Amino acid sequence: MIHLRLVSTPDLAPRAVGLLSGDPFVFDLVVRPASVRRPDGDAIERSWPASSASCR
Repeated sequence: MIHLRLVSTPDLAPRAVGLLSGDPFVFDLVVRPASVRRPDGDAIERSWPASSASCR
């Protein structure tokens, strides 16, 4: 399992979530609005199987 965590500005987070949620290999998609400080932003986390990562 590969886990990705990113921080996005609030104005770009919806686009990032839209792109990630459209991936058929996604297992978990977690969005935590306004949960990041320095810089302020939204936390977005996603997991997918390692076997699918090599073809991405």
